[in-house]
Amino acid sequence: MFGIVHGGSQLGFSLAKTLIEQGGRTIIVDQYTAHSKKFVTELKKLGQADFIDVNVLENLYKSIGRVDYVFYLLNDRLLSQENFTSKDFLEESNYLNATLKVAQKHNSKVSLVTTMRLNQQLSAHILNTNLSSPSPYSAIELQKYCETLTAEHRDKSSLNTRILRLGTIIGEGVERISEPVIAELLDESITKSTISIKGEGLDLHYLINVNDAVYGILKLTFSDDTEGEVVSLANNHDYTTLSIAYKLLEVNPETAEIKFVQDTERKQLSLDSYTPAPNAEEYGWVQKSNLEQSIVETITTIYPRTGKNSMEAPRSQKEAVEEKISSASRKGPLTVKT
Repeated sequence: MFGIVHGGSQLGFSLAKTLIEQGGRTIIVDQYTAHSKKFVTELKKLGQADFIDVNVLENLYKSIGRVDYVFYLLNDRLLSQENFTSKDFLEESNYLNATLKVAQKHNSKVSLVTTMRLNQQLSAHILNTNLSSPSPYSAIELQKYCETLTAEHRDKSSLNTRILRLGTIIGEGVERISEPVIAELLDESITKSTISIKGEGLDLHYLINVNDAVYGILKLTFSDDTEGEVVSLANNHDYTTLSIAYKLLEVNPETAEIKFVQDTERKQLSLDSYTPAPNAEEYGWVQKSNLEQSIVETITTIYPRTGKNSMEAPRSQKEAVEEKISSASRKGPLTVKT
């Protein structure tokens, strides 16, 4: 059985869909909202899928008979807002703690999915002593706390965990870009004739196609080599704001030019010295969707009126991953205690 916590997102949907199509019984845990409802409706059509509201997560853990793999997708939650209330911060940490405990009970493999972006910002705060520390209940601190909690469970109980720091997700079906700079570039490339770049455009961005992210998460979770490791899951290229803008010019010839403007709102947060955790390529993951393809897919999703054709994402990574999913699904009857 597969459990996906915070699975009511495009990434969670794509991950669950892949697991279900290969015969895996999957439980998706999240808040039931208008946004998550559409994903849940589609997944239930495939069968072998259950949706549980996150508010009754601990009740689920008391009754569940077995869970083989747990995917804790914290990335969207972290990028939804800069700061949380103390109540929300504590609630999220309790959800994760309960998840890690039930994983230990069932000897499950766990992947905590966080973000490269917030780790990059944390690194900048540590290296620049002139910057004030992040607020106690910021998204940066929540990611730091959850990663530390996961590492502590690993150290104390030898829980089979790994931390996967994800780049900014783009591609087919992605309706909202979590990184403001990239979102603004895409919007201007479609709605205006000029793309504006604040400053010199040399800031680095870590991007990944949603399909590459799904198969990366599965491959890294199934691999024994990633146990106890922290891994960066993103395209292993130095994409600057400027290079992405030039790619947008290639994709949409109607956009005439790039214009540099003064960045009057820029925070004094230098990200130049950031060293990411080892890239997923070191564990056999291979990027299959190039940047141009991913940009076209994203534009087609967010701006369907443009009529641009979406490219079909390569699927050659599926075979090894699907074999793992099928194997996990053949472990015998699934039981839920009542």
